[in-house]
Amino acid sequence: MTPAVYNLKYPVEFDGVTVSEIKISRPKGKHIKKLGGSSKLADVMGIAHHITEYTDGFYDELDAADYLGVAEVIGDFLDNGQ
Repeated sequence: MTPAVYNLKYPVEFDGVTVSEIKISRPKGKHIKKLGGSSKLADVMGIAHHITEYTDGFYDELDAADYLGVAEVIGDFLDNGQ
């Protein structure tokens, strides 16, 4: 399945590269297990590095609007089974 693409409102420089979009794959069961039944923002974003090409450190550098946007895309996968 094709990953969702989130276009950053505020591109970020990370490891010497300007990142303007994030490809987000659908979470799998092993990722859901890491949530432990929680839908808290920090827990949802805790699986982001497993379903994207970026590490946790990358997400620390995102603008708050983009951080929440990525969390929303992941949450939509979980809520709607998209």
